[in-house]
Amino acid sequence: METQHIREFIDLGYTLNYRQTAERLFISQPTLSKHITKMEQELGVQLFIRTKQFVRLTTCGEQFYEKAKKIVTIYDEVTNKILCSRKNMEGTLRVGYLDNAIRHELVSGIEDFKAKYPNITLSLISSKNPGEIEHAIKDDAMDIALTLSFSNTVFPPEWYFEEIKPDILAAVVSKSNLLSEKSKVDFSELLEYPLLFPNATAFTDYSKCLRNFVKNSNRSANEIYEFSDIDTALIMVESGIGVTVMPKHIKCRAHSAKFIDLNDSNAIFSIGALRKITNCTPGSKEFIETLLLKYQDQNNY
Repeated sequence: METQHIREFIDLGYTLNYRQTAERLFISQPTLSKHITKMEQELGVQLFIRTKQFVRLTTCGEQFYEKAKKIVTIYDEVTNKILCSRKNMEGTLRVGYLDNAIRHELVSGIEDFKAKYPNITLSLISSKNPGEIEHAIKDDAMDIALTLSFSNTVFPPEWYFEEIKPDILAAVVSKSNLLSEKSKVDFSELLEYPLLFPNATAFTDYSKCLRNFVKNSNRSANEIYEFSDIDTALIMVESGIGVTVMPKHIKCRAHSAKFIDLNDSNAIFSIGALRKITNCTPGSKEFIETLLLKYQDQNNY
């Protein structure tokens, strides 16, 4: 069984759409279909149920899908380790990051990394939202990126996300808002005020997360405003235009807005490193490991 055919199966298991997978992998649909059929013959089981209306994994297909992802990940990591070692850890590592999401660990992590790998040049690329990050990873404009992953986030199977530290979502209100005196609030209390929503294109999963909060509250929002960048949202909140929910680490950028913990077990997310599994740029894994160690060290004090 060829590794490339397994990759095609994994992508099809992710999209459940022959046309999309063929386009994503730059092959024809007949070729993709031929490869999947060959895999089914080799395994002696049916992996997909195909009708004119839908494509879905069989029970055997679901089991093989999970195992196949692990197999390809291990294969790529071993291969990349060998390739990277050949380069003797020299070159340029392009690191994308969200403003303020992991600034403290990033600064101290860079110091430690440069001390260990002086021959690797770091190129830092700032992004204002996760949408920019994901486009850059897709287009190979970044080797790794420090970004956010929410409970509803699903990255493509050929990408790998490693959590560096957890964070929580908090209610954000003006200092004159009645809720500002509370230490915790229910999301439903925010619906008494105009609600600021992140743009769905720039902040896809963040936006979906907030809309799920509204849906689960069984109430409708009083009035909705949309923002495309965090600073604009903070200005709107501090001016009393509305309230919102933001990652708590954004608090360092606020002038007078009050950040209040939410009474919701789903108000959590991860800050971590995102990369393509096949990316073998020298120092990429070592840089992530450095940040992990830095966070663990700081968290132990």
